Amino acid sequence: ALCWTTAAKMSWEYFGFSLVRSATNTTSKNAINNPADISVIVIYFLVVLAVGIWAMVRTNRSTVGGFFLAGRSMVWWPIGASLFASNIGSGHFVGLAGTGAAAGIAIGGFEWNASRNLMSCINSTALVVVLILGWLFVPIYIKAGVVTMPEYLKKRFGGQRIRIYLSVLSLFLYIFTKISADMFSGAIFITQALDLNIYVAVVLLLLITALYTVTGGLAAVIYTDTLQTIIMVVGSFILMGFAFDKVGGYENFQDRYMTAIPSDVRNVSAKCYTPRADSFHIFRDAVSGDLPWPGLTFGLTIQAAWYWCTDQVIVQRCLSAKNMSHVKGGCILCGYLKLLPMFLMVFPGMISRVLYPDEVACVVPEVCKEVCDTEVGCTNIAYPKLVVDLMPNGLRGLMLSVMLASLMSSLTSIFNSASTLFTMDIYAKIRSKASEKELMIAGRLFILVLIGVSIAWIPIVQTAQSGQLFDYIQSITSYLAPPIAAVFTLGIFCKRVNEQGAFYGMLIGLAIGLSRMISEFVYGTGSCVQPSNCPTIICGVHYLYFGIILFVVSCILVLGISLMTKPIDEKHLYRLCWSLRNSKEERIDLEPEREIEEKDTGSMDMDGAKMTWNNFDFSLVRSASNTTNKNSVINNPADISVIVAYFVVVLAVGIWAMMRTNRSTVGGFFLAGRSMVWWPIGASLFASNIGSGHFVGLAGTGAAAGIATGEFEWNALVVVLILGWIFVPIYIKAGVVTMPEYLKKRFGGQRIRIYLSVLSLFLYVFTKISADMFSGAIFIKLAVDLNIYVAVVLLLLITALYTVTGGLAAVIYTDTLQTIIMVVGSLILMGFAFDKIGGYENLQDLYMTAIPSDVRNVSAECYTPRADSFHIFRDAVTGDLPWPGLTIGLTIQAAWYWCSDQVIVQRCLSAKNMSHVKAGCILCGYLKLLPMFIIVFPGMISRVLYPGLLAHTCLGICVSVDEVACVVPEVCKEVCDTEVGCTNIAYPKLVLDLMPNGLRGLMLSVMLASLMSSLTSIFNSSSTLFTMDIYVKIRPRASEKELMIAGRLFILVLIGVSIAWIPIVQTAQSGQLYDYTQSITSYLAPPIAAVFALAIFCKRVNEKGAFYGMLIGLAMGLTRMITEFVYGTGSCVQPSNCPTIICGVHYLYFGIILCLVTCTSVLGISLMTKPIEDKHLHRLCWSLRNSKEERIDLEADDINEKEDSSSLDEDDVKAEPRCWKKAYNWFCGFDQKKAPKLSEEEEAELKKQLTDTSERPLWRNVVNANAIVLLTICVFFHGYFG
Repeated sequence: ALCWTTAAKMSWEYFGFSLVRSATNTTSKNAINNPADISVIVIYFLVVLAVGIWAMVRTNRSTVGGFFLAGRSMVWWPIGASLFASNIGSGHFVGLAGTGAAAGIAIGGFEWNASRNLMSCINSTALVVVLILGWLFVPIYIKAGVVTMPEYLKKRFGGQRIRIYLSVLSLFLYIFTKISADMFSGAIFITQALDLNIYVAVVLLLLITALYTVTGGLAAVIYTDTLQTIIMVVGSFILMGFAFDKVGGYENFQDRYMTAIPSDVRNVSAKCYTPRADSFHIFRDAVSGDLPWPGLTFGLTIQAAWYWCTDQVIVQRCLSAKNMSHVKGGCILCGYLKLLPMFLMVFPGMISRVLYPDEVACVVPEVCKEVCDTEVGCTNIAYPKLVVDLMPNGLRGLMLSVMLASLMSSLTSIFNSASTLFTMDIYAKIRSKASEKELMIAGRLFILVLIGVSIAWIPIVQTAQSGQLFDYIQSITSYLAPPIAAVFTLGIFCKRVNEQGAFYGMLIGLAIGLSRMISEFVYGTGSCVQPSNCPTIICGVHYLYFGIILFVVSCILVLGISLMTKPIDEKHLYRLCWSLRNSKEERIDLEPEREIEEKDTGSMDMDGAKMTWNNFDFSLVRSASNTTNKNSVINNPADISVIVAYFVVVLAVGIWAMMRTNRSTVGGFFLAGRSMVWWPIGASLFASNIGSGHFVGLAGTGAAAGIATGEFEWNALVVVLILGWIFVPIYIKAGVVTMPEYLKKRFGGQRIRIYLSVLSLFLYVFTKISADMFSGAIFIKLAVDLNIYVAVVLLLLITALYTVTGGLAAVIYTDTLQTIIMVVGSLILMGFAFDKIGGYENLQDLYMTAIPSDVRNVSAECYTPRADSFHIFRDAVTGDLPWPGLTIGLTIQAAWYWCSDQVIVQRCLSAKNMSHVKAGCILCGYLKLLPMFIIVFPGMISRVLYPGLLAHTCLGICVSVDEVACVVPEVCKEVCDTEVGCTNIAYPKLVLDLMPNGLRGLMLSVMLASLMSSLTSIFNSSSTLFTMDIYVKIRPRASEKELMIAGRLFILVLIGVSIAWIPIVQTAQSGQLYDYTQSITSYLAPPIAAVFALAIFCKRVNEKGAFYGMLIGLAMGLTRMITEFVYGTGSCVQPSNCPTIICGVHYLYFGIILCLVTCTSVLGISLMTKPIEDKHLHRLCWSLRNSKEERIDLEADDINEKEDSSSLDEDDVKAEPRCWKKAYNWFCGFDQKKAPKLSEEEEAELKKQLTDTSERPLWRNVVNANAIVLLTICVFFHGYFG
């Protein structure tokens, strides 16, 4: 408790973020710290909160319409003010002023174009025919009766995919563009104006902003926006007056701006610091202009049409109006207000350059770095500097209030609209029977999730202070907006457009835009001093022109695909498109909207946390009606005692490991000091792999299809030996900590390393963690009365506790204990199960006749056990797991998982020498023989014992209710709440119904052990990837202590994401999640496996071949994966409609093809490009593994090797720390004393020891002999069960 109560303060200090900035960091002596300024700011906050509370009291927030659309009762003037305030965030004050300082008034065209476009949205006269697009949107939305923009697309086109696609895309754009841009620019202002650290200030702003957004709904947001609009306009006018007075009016300003150049220009080209000749013109040359006039008039109009007429933040305000006249009046008011930014922001930014040319207009990277801590320019400080240096006391506080107003109004708008999108378009699909009260609570809780993500995003935002963030946001819009604008435009004006055309046109347009965006991300946008190397063929077209091209291409695709496919009947389109806008006919929706349960909406009183759970139907204790077997529930003293003992022993082992190992270094925390011996390594490899997903998934697949699924485990026997004998020696000699780090050493460059790191983290969160939580939740739901949500949250927190504090050593030792528990408990259950049915021979006979009693009209092939159920190797064409796929395709997947995945390899790298690595792999191989017997066979026995049972309906009629082998969707829905089958309950049901008291508790401990061991492994390895491959890019000068704290804090972020993912996991109980994770592996793993294999065995492969080969493979895999996601994988009863040409190839065969294509691409591109010299490859590939030559790394390591890097913190050892600091240091592993500084010779010797792969001959022969024995056993089992 002591650690975490002080963790926030300590963490800020360790990262160099003191709560109050030091004097050396204060850029201006005029910082806001006087009574007048502070009084103004305090009054601002009080007035804003008062208005928010008044709005909360005034409006009805107990309905969805009241909370999300302000009861559709708003009048024109607050709507207009809110539209303006929602758009003008702090990013405009900083970004517009900064770009104005750099390039003149043309940037104001962004605002005037929006003003023109917005006016067109509502002006009903015939004078603005060219802009009639915008005028038509709001009336159509109102007639359609929609709340969100994705909801309109769903009504217009039918289907869920286009609606969900737009919702998810919008949420990502809100988080990573709008929120980040406002926080970034607001942070610049606060840094210039306040001594308070920007992190503390922004966190407080986010929390205060969320307060009345969460409680007040849209009405509170709109009314506070109105107040903040007044503050923004008044304060900005005052500053504009001071600024023009300072430079002597507009004419003097024009003359002085053209001569405002910095005094220190060194060797920089004159065009980089001389103001543009067309600085005071909006329309610039169509070819050489930085903002060419055709792009401003057409390309920018396309962007503006997307933002102002289809974006949720804006349209939601119009939908809250009491009638169309108020909609039009509000938009007209906003249009007038949008005329102001040119005068209130752009001109003051240009004046700032005139007054402070050496700072605002700096051009030499070293000078800029000193002025504003970024090398590409300091124009972003133009507006904040003008405020801090020009305004007198009191008015300076008013201007900070202006900045706070713009920041908070923009954020509140985003928070409210994002929660609307999430609730109405995503959550309502997850919880289709949710009441209105639950939907509102979900929207409020999602705002808190946004707050958490925003706070976690702050360090990323800080590193983006390169002066390019505002341009980056504009480019995101240019590359993503045109396809969306095209679909909405055609959706309204062309009734012939259908869902296939809209969806695939939007997808292809998105792919084209992403190609440009990713290329710019890889090469960078560059600057005048340091131009980008992006190929002209990709980046040579101005982004506004690119937007025009993308819009035209998207329109052609949408129309072309629609004309080639079936049209939508007019009866579904009344009042949804322009030609049918006035129809009086009743519209038949393509898909009816879900009915929201209105009960209890009048009362919003909640009794704390308990009511919150109950509103989600998550009672802390499950009702009796939900308990499938009252005799099976674990609620007796014997079971509870075993479970409590398990937790006590696990925590004791974790604490012992923490005390035993040195956790104060990166090597100690992430690699257990490279001191582990063979038996805990082998046990940890097994426990890391066998999660609760195996107990539920393997047993369930065994119950459905027989023993072939056990080959997934036995195939690993061979591959794990390849890991220990071939791959690990290379990794150790390379001296790496992570797999992306190896690729960086082998190929050079950062892109392939970052690519693999990000891909791995996504895979961990959304496949491994979700699969384990899903399957663990099934077991807990059947076994314990405690609600699965409460149980999983507690498990995650306990699991994270010793992962955060103990590092890899604690994880490995607890894995060892949990391996023993898993093996012992599973063997006992296997014994009970085989005893129950009379042995293996009886299993063979009984399994083949275990069919459900209720089959109705379902085909016999869907419920009859396969004839080859007791054979591993099945027909190459008709088999569900064809033998060529199992022998070759599965080996490719296994090579990725066992030989290049961070979770597995990290354990081998922690070994004290190569003999222990090999011995650990052999032990893991022996343990991998067991899952067939302890998991697959019991799953098959469960089908034999529980194919069905007799139950009485409410009418007293005796009917058959099938369980494990159910096949009728309605029956399965009743048994396990999913329609595609209930084989996933095979293992849990066997445990609960077969095991006696005490042993049942032991088996729950087995499930907890498998769940926790897998999660701890993922948490530790994920934090390693994040810290060593991503964080060091963000903070290249981070100390060793900072790296460890970053890794620990990232684990907490993973915990938050995992908890937020629980509702998604619950809805995935369709029996397909295990297969889904396997398909993810099949479509993403082969390219990675191919690159690692070629990197080690073919030294001719270079970075271009590896990177582009992996990208080509990823594109192929995603094509298959997305198609299956769209059409679904189907089931025997309800087959998928996925085209055979795409989905007809078995996923294991597809993996083989994908691996071959990737290898061909990698080798082909590498042979056509320059090879890597041998001097960079010594001990990085197989042919040079024993080289004694010194290797010259292609790029230096990222960890800052400064003089005191061996010390955690020099200040910590100067004085005796206080008691709480000692406790914190011990608990978190920072109590070790400073190590003596090593000489160069000692450092070289230490490096030699860490990269040594030599073995003693005796132990080398012992492990080799054991490997041969293991392979022999493997061959025997394959022969016997093949």
